[in-house]
Amino acid sequence: MKSKRSLTLFAPPNGAFASASAGPVEDVLTGDRDRLRALLARHVVGGRVAVGGRPGPRPVVPMSGDTLSLRPAPDGVRIDGIPILDANIQAGNGRIHVVDAVLRAPGSDAP
Repeated sequence: MKSKRSLTLFAPPNGAFASASAGPVEDVLTGDRDRLRALLARHVVGGRVAVGGRPGPRPVVPMSGDTLSLRPAPDGVRIDGIPILDANIQAGNGRIHVVDAVLRAPGSDAP
């Protein structure tokens, strides 16, 4: 069943999880479901968020409720300082942006 709601997903590749596997991300993926939900919620935004085309930084509020910063950088565009590797991939109900790392909780190296 196709959702009528548009979403944007900031999707880390498998390698991003592998590079974080020695730390808190692995703990979340194999343990506490509430922390896993919170981690996943940081990667999903209600609505279609386009990358590029707008000068300057802009806030993005994912389903976790905190605010991420989408901003241009000399090497492309970044979300909370993490490079966006591939942007504006069209999906059936929104967009996907491939990011270079897992989006961790604010002010923490734990998800």
